[in-house]
Amino acid sequence: ALNLGDPADFTIKAQNDGSSDAWDVTIKDNIPTGMCATNPVATLSAKITAADGTTFKTLASTDYTVSYTGCQLLLQLKDAAGPIAPQQYLVITYRTQLDTTFTDDGLLLTNVAGATSWFTVASTSPYVAYGGYTETLTNGTPGVKDFQGSATVKAALHGYYFEKMVRNMTSLQ
Repeated sequence: ALNLGDPADFTIKAQNDGSSDAWDVTIKDNIPTGMCATNPVATLSAKITAADGTTFKTLASTDYTVSYTGCQLLLQLKDAAGPIAPQQYLVITYRTQLDTTFTDDGLLLTNVAGATSWFTVASTSPYVAYGGYTETLTNGTPGVKDFQGSATVKAALHGYYFEKMVRNMTSLQ
């Protein structure tokens, strides 16, 4: 459950399970309505890792372009990021939260994200026109291993918060 007012970290893991490098990958993330007021770009980070989580490269903000319009986050790697080699992952993390005006307690919010385009060569290659792939996000195709995925969280407008206070009984401070 995602409580009102509590920020939550979200992670997208896009694996290159092809047999060649993936260059200039574009990730599209359709953030659910009700979580759109917080711009995730301010907290976004990206890296390329192995399956075990070992980081090959932490990407600098100059390695990609990122935009956030409406409820859609769009990240596109540049040649400077290098390729995502076969069996490597592009891992993107960001923070967002329920909108302060959200009123639908218990509503299930589904986030759909995926790799919507990539190339088998760098954009500077003369063969880039022959090595591209383009996909369109749908519902995240739950249970299907493909270019997209989805995750669902439950909105909780009421939760339990525990606060602990300590007082020095000698000085009463």
